[in-house]
Amino acid sequence: HRIGRIRLVAHGQFLKANLALGFRSPTMPELTQNGIHASRYERGNPDLVAQRNVQADLNYHWHKSWLTVDVAPFYNIVNEYIYLVATNENAPIGQGKVFQHVQNDASLYGGEAALDIHPAQWLGIHSTYSVVRAEIENQAEGIKYPTFIPQDRLTGEIKLESKKLGFLNRPYIAFEVMHFFEQNRTGQNETVSPRYTLLHARIGTSLSLGKQSLDLFINGNNLTGEAYVDHLSVTKPLGLQMMGRNVVFGLRLPFPFDMTSK
Repeated sequence: HRIGRIRLVAHGQFLKANLALGFRSPTMPELTQNGIHASRYERGNPDLVAQRNVQADLNYHWHKSWLTVDVAPFYNIVNEYIYLVATNENAPIGQGKVFQHVQNDASLYGGEAALDIHPAQWLGIHSTYSVVRAEIENQAEGIKYPTFIPQDRLTGEIKLESKKLGFLNRPYIAFEVMHFFEQNRTGQNETVSPRYTLLHARIGTSLSLGKQSLDLFINGNNLTGEAYVDHLSVTKPLGLQMMGRNVVFGLRLPFPFDMTSK
């Protein structure tokens, strides 16, 4: 629920600030569960209360004809954050320990910065850096970090495009590099995710067939065949890697509709 918003606009730039409140009631499994779930023994907590948070975020935008800069930080305070911890108690059925639903205060903060440069009409350079930090405040359970916090990410893209090149309409070619930094601020029962880099590429154009246009494109992802596991993957404990080299050939035939009456 947004409780406040400020927007300042000047020539070539603007600043927007938001303040919002939110809450989440504990779910029935978090309150009452007492048994096997997803291969582990989980136990609810009937004393859990609603989780509430206050978030403040800013968005600063500045642009010229050839340059755009965006910066968007945020800070989120979560009271009575609900999460699971592994206790030292042996599970009454199955193997392993009992996982207990508990709550403590937590904070999340970070943001994203983006840079978009067009030194020429046919050339575009785009880069973004995103970061998220999260901590359990009082650490009553001896756990410092929540689980499932994404890795820091740095992306860079170079795109060449033209309105017309011979018989080709809007031809383009783009190369993108995505670097994921090591995530060593792990929650309980999480493992460290090493850094890795992915290379993607796209090429495409449009052809005119009379009054009809035909779009052709080729998209290639993870062209170097990097073997990696995303830190947010639910199958990470199983060691299942993400998709390797993947190339897609596409053909799109748009059918425009004239809705004007005659």
